[in-house]
Amino acid sequence: MLVQDKTSRAIWIDTLDGGFSAQRASNVVRSHLSRQSTPPKSGLPVEDRTIQDQISEILSRIQIYSCRDIYDVISVTESIRENLEDTSLRNITRLVVVDSMSTVLTGLLRGTDGAGHATMIHSARELGLLAVDFGLVVLVTTISVQISLPEEQPPSILATSNSKPGLGSSWRYATDLQLYLTKLNPLHMQRMVGLSDGSGLFGDDSDEDYSKAPIEGVNRMSSVRVAEILKSKRLKIGEWSIFDLTP
Repeated sequence: MLVQDKTSRAIWIDTLDGGFSAQRASNVVRSHLSRQSTPPKSGLPVEDRTIQDQISEILSRIQIYSCRDIYDVISVTESIRENLEDTSLRNITRLVVVDSMSTVLTGLLRGTDGAGHATMIHSARELGLLAVDFGLVVLVTTISVQISLPEEQPPSILATSNSKPGLGSSWRYATDLQLYLTKLNPLHMQRMVGLSDGSGLFGDDSDEDYSKAPIEGVNRMSSVRVAEILKSKRLKIGEWSIFDLTP
């Protein structure tokens, strides 16, 4: 988004004490710019300084807030709303990222008085209204937790998965779209290839052993992930896509 739209801006709410990595962001932007660049007719590489100037300009359009707890997150959300009331910023701010909500909510949800749950719902409502009122994409990350009861098993393409998104069902229903990211191994990959009809939807299972076949085009299994739709108001639940984290 920031690469394609030269006027767009993004806001990153960091609860991980340095979770936003400028180096990682720089690598991602460099990868995108490299794919877009047209090699000069002379065959010489594009001057690295030019690419670096573009990277610096793009990263300068990311505003970062550091938050220690959920009350900081709510306060920052209110500040963002006030800033977006300025029409000069409203039309160029496109994305708000909260990374991670689990860090600031997990401790509160362990209580028994319900205050933590109410705070979670309030924060989710404020972020949702921010998205609706200003036409933003609000992306919130959470951690995965272990499944304790069989009925908690999410509808996953990975039948052997023993984890689920954190923060419980209340958080799930507070969102418009819930994506579940999973690290893959070769066995999982082959099973997905076997179950898919090519559309990213579940197909009928079979007895074929996919673990013996090589996986073409994937050389870095440690960076390969699958994104699955577990909940959506508009898209089909169960659709999935494989991607590589390596820029």
